[in-house]
Amino acid sequence: MYHIKTPARLSRSARLLAILAIMLTAGVALTGCGTTFDRPFVFETSAVRPTAVDVVNNKGGVEIRIDPKLETVRVEASVHVGDDVNEELRQAVSDEIEIYAALEETEGGRAVLRVRAESPRPYDRDHRVAVLITMPRCDGALVRNRGGDAILVNVAGALQVETSGGAIEVRTEAVIDAPIALIADTGNVYFQAPPGSRGLFELTSGEGVVSLASVDRPENVYARGDMYRARLNDGVNPVRAHSDDGNVRVWIRENPTAMVRIFR
Repeated sequence: MYHIKTPARLSRSARLLAILAIMLTAGVALTGCGTTFDRPFVFETSAVRPTAVDVVNNKGGVEIRIDPKLETVRVEASVHVGDDVNEELRQAVSDEIEIYAALEETEGGRAVLRVRAESPRPYDRDHRVAVLITMPRCDGALVRNRGGDAILVNVAGALQVETSGGAIEVRTEAVIDAPIALIADTGNVYFQAPPGSRGLFELTSGEGVVSLASVDRPENVYARGDMYRARLNDGVNPVRAHSDDGNVRVWIRENPTAMVRIFR
């Protein structure tokens, strides 16, 4: 089942776009290792309106990519069904996934993009869901996913990213001055931001190593193999990154988006 919720306060054109997205739900492409079903959702939104993102995917990964030249928010969901499922049954497996997307207006002229990809069988290995969000700006994000990586590029504002069974990569040209929490169980955590970013950094890992490399000089440093604490540029906002088993690495550097750890 695939649901688009269009709040009453959205414009008529936005509602029509949402309906059109359902009508254009699409195409099936066969691959050597299963079948991928791509289903796009398009929302009309202002390029200057502050917009936060709240996304949950219980069976796959999430990407959020910001491009100020864009004029719309776009959410794409790809459901991949493995070749261990009989070809005649793959569509039925894909149809089990519920995908929900809504752009909700809030007070003060702001908006929240809410996206949900929910599998009734999140622990089965015969399928996965990839969610890709592209938008002109992102003023904060809450991301929770299982079974895949979380990749955020050029986001701004407060961030909370939680993954299970995947890595986290955040690369942004926006100066960090808000609370950040990046939490993974088995994957690595990579965080890259520009000079001038500030905060009270706490990097920890259960089994991996932690490090912070910064062109700005950290203060009040406390470091050991599995923990690093420091204050950067007199910041008071908490910046926490943790992995149970993976490495945690932070870079404060020029051109932070140019250094890619997982995917470009």
